[in-house]
Amino acid sequence: MSQAVVYRVVATAGHVDHGKSTLVKALTGTDPDRLREEQERQMTIDLGFAALPLPSGIIAGIVDVPGHRDFIHNMLAGVGGIDAVLLIIAADEGIMPQTKEHIAILDLLGIANGIIVLTKADMVEDDWLNLVVEEVREQVAGTSLSHFPICITSATTGQGLPELVRTLDTLLGQLPPPPDLGQARLPIDRVFSLRGHGTVVTGTLTGGRLSLGQAVIIQPSGLQARIRSLQTHGRALEVAMPGSRVAANLVGLQKEQVHRGEVLSDGDWLRPTRLFDARVRYLESASVPLEHGDELQLFSGTFDSLVRVRLLEADYMAPGSEQWVQIVCDQAMPICRGDRFILRTASPSATVGGGRVVDSSPVRRHKRFDSRTLSWLGALKDATEEQQVLMRLERNGPAPLEMVARWLDVSLPRARALVRLLIEQGQVSALGPGTASGNQIVAARANWEALSRAARDALHDYHQRYPLRQGMPREELRRILRLRQAVFASVVAQLATDGLLAEDGDRLRLAGWQPQLSADDASRLEAVMARLSAAGAAGLAQSEVVAEAGPELLQAAVAAGRIIRLPDDILISAEAFNSALASLVRLMQERGGATVAEIRDTWASNRRSTLALLSVFDDQGITRRDGDKRVPGRRFPETMS
Repeated sequence: MSQAVVYRVVATAGHVDHGKSTLVKALTGTDPDRLREEQERQMTIDLGFAALPLPSGIIAGIVDVPGHRDFIHNMLAGVGGIDAVLLIIAADEGIMPQTKEHIAILDLLGIANGIIVLTKADMVEDDWLNLVVEEVREQVAGTSLSHFPICITSATTGQGLPELVRTLDTLLGQLPPPPDLGQARLPIDRVFSLRGHGTVVTGTLTGGRLSLGQAVIIQPSGLQARIRSLQTHGRALEVAMPGSRVAANLVGLQKEQVHRGEVLSDGDWLRPTRLFDARVRYLESASVPLEHGDELQLFSGTFDSLVRVRLLEADYMAPGSEQWVQIVCDQAMPICRGDRFILRTASPSATVGGGRVVDSSPVRRHKRFDSRTLSWLGALKDATEEQQVLMRLERNGPAPLEMVARWLDVSLPRARALVRLLIEQGQVSALGPGTASGNQIVAARANWEALSRAARDALHDYHQRYPLRQGMPREELRRILRLRQAVFASVVAQLATDGLLAEDGDRLRLAGWQPQLSADDASRLEAVMARLSAAGAAGLAQSEVVAEAGPELLQAAVAAGRIIRLPDDILISAEAFNSALASLVRLMQERGGATVAEIRDTWASNRRSTLALLSVFDDQGITRRDGDKRVPGRRFPETMS
């Protein structure tokens, strides 16, 4: 069902007691301080929510966040996934410590849309107000807030409120629709239960839609649930659209099983990580340099975790600098490529930096001071999704589609579409049999060509070194190419499809290649074959043949089907094998069964060789034991041509 109403999410920010909640109540008629403790202390401890219908029909969901230093972790949860921010500054006090910290946080998060709202304008003279405006402009200069308009208001007298509403309406109306990537993600900022309904979670929906009855996953716990009902600001929905404030009633989970900071997703495309690569900016206001291995608190969306920072370019970061880092998390984080985060110290409690995730699933911890890694991360940072697929395949080698999806934090269908485009452009190759599953192996075209050459060269070298062998053992080629089993199987299948190699059981050879016998080899083999022919069904001991022909020549003859191995290290010629079978069939047809001694005499053999040959016929189902006789088995031939 289509949804005509356009929803946007707006957060407040600013120093404590600068009038954020009062302004929200004046605009919406809703008191965002919903907790008794908040009402008693007249201070926002947790997140508050209110709906503001705008003249254009847009409904702005306002997230009122706390300003007090003790509750800044809740403020960070509130500004994730917003369309715009209202930076609230009291005209009678101007810029305060938390104002500066909130400006730094908004800038680190890349919040590019918003309004600076001066409140309590009725409490100051115009000259003072002009000074505050000038101070604000100086403070936000050089940040993502520098272009924000300033609205002067008073919630008490109503001054400037209509202008603020019009400005906000114009701002939100100019924004493009929130992207619908088919990957719904709801960072959970509240969890509660309602009698008769069960567990309810709320958050700002991004990346995709949620629908009634849809199966969802809670990350990082991995718990599964189903959506019983959906609401946006009290309005029941069948489908919730990205960019809206959503309350989802979940079936299958208790309230105690879900927590703020977790993320509700519409599939398993969101995979928690304990290690990711990022570009970090360290604030000039930081009191001391950031050293390699320092422990900080990381906030992203509604999630937070203790982390250790691995500096990749230097042993420390000076205030005001940027650097490539690897973040090592204390716990698995539901964080994705492109997500912004904030870094804070615990003591003293302060925001010291932040950054953006560039790779949420690096293969391993990077070697520090490695110029190739730093160069690669720099290229990856601004690459398109198609470019990232190609870069990662070139760096990591062939990989299944599900791994491509993990690299990019996208769904399997999205990864398949990206790869299909690159295949059409000739930049990527699909290896092995085509499949719609995530197991399809894909490779960068240049990598595949190099891998194909390496496989052919390895087989050619093997044939030169061992001309009598039927081919190289599969496992040996896999070790040479350094490929995982699943990838290697697809590589071999593709090379065979391309007509470049052939498979003989557990051995591989170049297509068209056969064991090459020298004149001396041929002479020795014919001498052995003459002896085996004379021996008939009695055959020869393997040690005798090896002593005369050597193990390589023997193996070539066995692979070619000229010599057959029997149990107990006995060898007979294929001619003798077939002759023995034919005489056995005639004997069985005449008598219906025969003892070992009767069969031995028919074959003019000895007991040891007779038992060895009969064991082969038993295994093949040609004969079977019945008391002291052999009788026809389930695969006994009726006639012998």
